[in-house]
Amino acid sequence: MKQKIDTGEVWDNKWDGTDIKVFKHQAFITDKWTLFHKSLIEKYLKKLNREAVFLEAGCGLGQWCFYVAEKYKIKSIGVDVAEKTIKRLNKQIFKNNNLVSFIADDLNNSKLDNNFCDMFISLGVIEHTKNSMPMMRTLYRLTRPNGIGVITVPSLYCMHTFTRPILKIF
Repeated sequence: MKQKIDTGEVWDNKWDGTDIKVFKHQAFITDKWTLFHKSLIEKYLKKLNREAVFLEAGCGLGQWCFYVAEKYKIKSIGVDVAEKTIKRLNKQIFKNNNLVSFIADDLNNSKLDNNFCDMFISLGVIEHTKNSMPMMRTLYRLTRPNGIGVITVPSLYCMHTFTRPILKIF
C-alpha cells in the first residue's frame, strides 16, 4: 500500500531549522533562483502602485514578500501549504511591518477571495502538482482584472530536473 505524502509536511521539514532572517537577507545575495528572477519581477513591480496587493504563491520562507514590502512599500502576502512554516513566518515578522503577512492555504483549492491581488508570482511551484489546472484556475481567480501573474518552472535541462527523481526516493 502506497503511503500518501503530505506536501505541506515535506516543505515544513525542508524549512525546519532554517533561520528566516538570515535566509531573507541572503536570498538576494546568494540564491541563484531568486537572483535569476529578480529583474523580471522588478519590471512588473514597477507598474504597481502603493495600494496594490502582491501575492507570493508557494512562498516558502517568503523572501519576495519581505523584499516587495521593504523596497516598494506594497502589501505582500505569502501563501503556502507548509502550515508550520507559515506559523513561524507570522511569529517572526518584524513588529513594525504591517505590510507582510502569511497564510496557510492550498492553492489547488484556495479559500481566498476572488480578485485578491494585483500581482502574483509562483516561482518553481506549479510543477510540484500532478495536475496544474486547479492551481492555474485559482491564480486566475485571485488576480484582479488587468492584474499581473508570473509563473516559472525549472528548465527541462536544469540540475533540478535531473536530481528531482533521486530526491523523490528520499
